[in-house]
Amino acid sequence: MTDKLNQCMWSVADGGHEWVRDPEGRDGWFLKWPSLDLKESRMALKWKAHFYAPMQESGLFLRFAEIKPTRDGIREFANTYGLLTQVDPLGPPGEALGFWISSIRQLSHAVQLWTMVGEGDVRGLAQFIEWRSFGVQYNTGKPGFGSGWVATTKEPELIERFQKGDLVGPAWYRLQRLINEHMAENVSPRLLWDGAYSRLGLHYVPHNLISALWLQLARAVDGERVFHRCDECRNWFEVQSPEGARADKKYCGAACRARAWRKARAAK
Repeated sequence: MTDKLNQCMWSVADGGHEWVRDPEGRDGWFLKWPSLDLKESRMALKWKAHFYAPMQESGLFLRFAEIKPTRDGIREFANTYGLLTQVDPLGPPGEALGFWISSIRQLSHAVQLWTMVGEGDVRGLAQFIEWRSFGVQYNTGKPGFGSGWVATTKEPELIERFQKGDLVGPAWYRLQRLINEHMAENVSPRLLWDGAYSRLGLHYVPHNLISALWLQLARAVDGERVFHRCDECRNWFEVQSPEGARADKKYCGAACRARAWRKARAAK
């Protein structure tokens, strides 16, 4: 049966995406589809892109979280995986540099928080979570990260779930809220056919690439999954999961395994 998280296809421009100045004349950059002859039919334009399934790239959210928030770093990622929200070359003019930087920083912070709570890193969590007289507060010190109270004395049923001074419990709640906020209205349940078109099943389908990345993080949290870097391409991939992935895997796929074998053979 088709994986219930893989029925999401996304497109990438064959010629790569390009940065242009803000079309409204303001100071800024937009990443867009390459310039096209608008006289071509929509069908012809689609031949200039290729499609892939983002959810099959199990560690893609980790790779995104590590992008250098520069035009070069962002374009390199987009040329492999596409724009974050736009799949149509005839759609809006592009995605602002600021939107990309904000998206990278928010997911990167969520990954950092997930890593800390998983490892019980109290010293690290103390940078963001503080117990005060009115409750427990979350603050990154950066704008746009949803700082605020995790729980207050006005919510006794919630705050009583935490032991006074505990940082891990409140961090889990903050991570839950952060992921849910980014998936809300961007991931939809769908009844879809399996690969053999023999039965219908319930699937959770992200609307675009950025929501697929947040769904991957949610999946990692839910399944207590473990990720390693591929010894060959250095991309992240899943090595331990409820589905039984092997924890000793060194390569993300057959192509990298074969490439490493050829290099080892040539070195002899």
